[in-house]
Amino acid sequence: MVKGKSLYAAVTMVFVLMVFLVCQASRAEAWDPALNEKNAKVLPEGGGEPGKAFLAYKKDLSEKNFEAARKGLTKKFTGPDEQVRMRLEIDADTIPKDTKILKGLVREDTAELYIAGTLEGQKEYGVIEMLKEDSHWCVAREKWSDKPFE
Repeated sequence: MVKGKSLYAAVTMVFVLMVFLVCQASRAEAWDPALNEKNAKVLPEGGGEPGKAFLAYKKDLSEKNFEAARKGLTKKFTGPDEQVRMRLEIDADTIPKDTKILKGLVREDTAELYIAGTLEGQKEYGVIEMLKEDSHWCVAREKWSDKPFE
């Protein structure tokens, strides 16, 4: 029979695993980028203002500054502080390193950033959807693959 601290540790591990699986599912959700060069403006090298906001978010994650990183997420990421913090901790460990913004597109308050980086020695490619909320660009969704997006 599991008692005291062991029960707490077991319940905590199950909760962490559930949060991890939900985060991974949300990162891999079926989502096709909607912007293209015909219906959106191409952002300058580095992704313009949305790119700066994404890189600031990534920097906050890498420095484990979760309070600042949370401000870089859209308002849809609500919930108990501990749950959001766990999502950010997972993201901090799974977001590719050496991130470079390859291309960015913007239409009104929506931007998409095409990025590349490495994770555990493997090349990773991402499309990051950024939304402008209260005049601030925030991360809304991420989609990652080991193959470049078109």
